[in-house]
Amino acid sequence: MTPITDRLVFPATELFGRVEQQKTVLEKCHKRGIAKQIVHVTGLSGTGKTVLIKKVGEELLRKGILFIEGKFDQTGSRAPYSAVAAAFNEFITWVLSRDRTEFEQWKHRIVSALKEEAELLIDVIPDLIHITGPRPPVSPTSPMAEKNRFEYLFKRFIQALTLPENPFVLFLDDLQWADSSSMDLLRAICLDPKLNSFVIIGSCRNNDRYADNPWILLIDELEKKDHKGEITRIDLQPLAQHDVGEMLARIFHCDHDEVVPLTELVVNKTGGIPMLIKEFLLSLETKKILKKNGTGWTWDVRKTRYRSLLPGYAVWTAGSWIF
Repeated sequence: MTPITDRLVFPATELFGRVEQQKTVLEKCHKRGIAKQIVHVTGLSGTGKTVLIKKVGEELLRKGILFIEGKFDQTGSRAPYSAVAAAFNEFITWVLSRDRTEFEQWKHRIVSALKEEAELLIDVIPDLIHITGPRPPVSPTSPMAEKNRFEYLFKRFIQALTLPENPFVLFLDDLQWADSSSMDLLRAICLDPKLNSFVIIGSCRNNDRYADNPWILLIDELEKKDHKGEITRIDLQPLAQHDVGEMLARIFHCDHDEVVPLTELVVNKTGGIPMLIKEFLLSLETKKILKKNGTGWTWDVRKTRYRSLLPGYAVWTAGSWIF
């Protein structure tokens, strides 16, 4: 339960309006012993793509299903494979935390899969050396041959991590900013028919600016190549007014009927985008339009009519964004 304080507190463990989407992703991740699954999550910025999948990840980890994640960064590292490396370094850290018997089992599977070519992956996943130990350098070859060898070896690595009884889930966030090397690797993985009990969850923005990004084009390509049964599309829409009302009732610890006028205002100002809802409410609090009064909250929506309450943010009007 969200605690009652003198400041706005947003529910940290609850999703609003995303029950069906969460159920769909969990079902795909729980399937055992079948061909790989690809979950393609899209939506406008701020609709909660990352929050949804992180919530799924928490549930999977509680049930003993391996879940790792990496995020591509618009302003940060553009190094090849940055998000992939972050995700699998997270997995290596997990392996290193296992007891001696389980660690040796994982080590045997990984070393057996990579053999003498482990150095190729250590260059991208540095923490892997703590499992394989130092490995001899691989013989040099042409750039194209090295790329093909790396992608083949990475697929062998994934095969070593998956078991029919225990699916392995990889979440890559903000794929609209993925580098070309990562996309080539993902394409090789997605097209490989031998990978089983492996789930890739990819999220990206779906507005016009990113309509031609390589991840979306890859999903389209896979569907045309008879991989449609492996792909699940989830497009997160802005929250419906009812869901926004449920969120506000939970935040303010009151009945749904009590927040109807505020709900209408919030939807009108934010379009139901969860990130903007949070910013809008914080703005109302800063401007003293939302006030703590004893054990509850009060507000006067009339005071918002002529105010600009979201400086620096896009404004949602008539179903579109105005910048």
